Amino acid sequence: MAKVKVYRGRVHLFDRKLDQDELVVGRSAEAEIPLESPAASRKHVKIVRRKWNWYAESLGTKNPAMLNKRPFTMDKLKHGDTIVIAEHTLVFDYPRSEQVKERDLFEGRAGAAYRLGSVDIQDALDTGSVNEAKLDQARQSAVGVNATQMVDPNDLHKLMSQMEKRRGAHLVMAMSGKRLEFPLEGRTHDVGWTEGCSVHLPGTRLFGRTGARLVTTVDGRHRISASSKWVTVYIGGKPLEGDRILRDKDTVLLKHFLGFGTAKLKYEAAIAIGPQRRAAATRTAT
Repeated sequence: MAKVKVYRGRVHLFDRKLDQDELVVGRSAEAEIPLESPAASRKHVKIVRRKWNWYAESLGTKNPAMLNKRPFTMDKLKHGDTIVIAEHTLVFDYPRSEQVKERDLFEGRAGAAYRLGSVDIQDALDTGSVNEAKLDQARQSAVGVNATQMVDPNDLHKLMSQMEKRRGAHLVMAMSGKRLEFPLEGRTHDVGWTEGCSVHLPGTRLFGRTGARLVTTVDGRHRISASSKWVTVYIGGKPLEGDRILRDKDTVLLKHFLGFGTAKLKYEAAIAIGPQRRAAATRTAT
């Protein structure tokens, strides 16, 4: 069965199975896919089934939705397509195996209703009581939002771009109760205590002013290595020997040889959603 995954920035909010012929996306508790955003209309987008295919229809709202970064009126949805409404991103999840099953069911082919594979089992696990609770919470939150706020097109574009940027890879540091994010954009990233470092840590150092270097690989991952004899780099509590590929949620600790303090960061890998998701998953697996 097709479903929609709903994100807000890096946060995966909930999944919604497309178990009706029409589902409304909007800022309303009555919407089948509720969004908590003043920039979303009560009825922003409609997702419609025609036989075993699905279509997205824009409902002519104040702040236009984008399908794969382009405005649309009504378009057929493909597996991995993304619909962006303000700070929310909806990912259409409908792999070919599910399309074939839905088509066979529609055409009444023998045995189609009795096929149960690993995808069905995982889908049942992923959309259980925890997901239903998140969906209910989204409905309740949508109730408290008042009239739709008209957003300047330039500001709306900036908002969408910021949400997309937040899904990229980051190094994160906690300081004075605040979360500092360092986006890992570009080819190389120096981590240290000088202005020239793309990951500029608070404080100053006389020796060992840079501690580590990250290099972006061709498949979008990040390889880390130490860049100073004065600073020891630890990954997950173990000293780094040579270099290695960082994994999501790895802790990176920079410890100065002369005891001039430490810096602790967390690596957050990019969240691959949309048309590039399958290619990224394939590259990671190889």
